[in-house]
Amino acid sequence: METIPNLAGIICGTEHGGTTLAAQLLRQHPDLDTGFECGCLLYSSPQEFLQSNNPWSNHLLYGGWQILRSDVENCQTFTEFYAALAQHSPLVQNKAG
Repeated sequence: METIPNLAGIICGTEHGGTTLAAQLLRQHPDLDTGFECGCLLYSSPQEFLQSNNPWSNHLLYGGWQILRSDVENCQTFTEFYAALAQHSPLVQNKAG
């Protein structure tokens, strides 16, 4: 099983289901940080998500995670996708683990 550096968990849920609140609560701990919602798990693959040109994929690339499309466009699995987010986003601290 592949591991994702510095990723302790993924919060999943439906819209208006409390995922933002959960992320905000976790962010209050001094040793934890949370990324921004990206909605990629609504799709069957990272490729489908990136091709959707929806507000989540645009936010992922041009706002929240501050990454380039080239950083994630070759990811075939969600494990690779989240590892690329952790590796390339300037928002993720302590990349060495």
